[in-house]
Amino acid sequence: MKWNRKQTEILRKYLTEYFKEHPCTDCGNDDIRVLDFDHNSNKFMGICQMVRNCYSMDAVKKEIKKCKVRCANCHRIKTFKERNFWKHKISN
Repeated sequence: MKWNRKQTEILRKYLTEYFKEHPCTDCGNDDIRVLDFDHNSNKFMGICQMVRNCYSMDAVKKEIKKCKVRCANCHRIKTFKERNFWKHKISN
């Protein structure tokens, strides 16, 4: 159990530092509290889920390469447009 906690802590610290260096790709927001990983393709698993499940650093980094960093607002807007949700149809 100690290894799991330590590994999770290491991964969380890495993600925090990653977000500090990678603002939102769309609007430039650099507030790490609102940044997400937006998968481009071939999603294996969500990054946070990988951290919770104590995947290796290499596995997490490999999955991050499939992502762009987006703030929560830009991520939501992009997803709505891509999936053609009804809310997008009435808002634009």
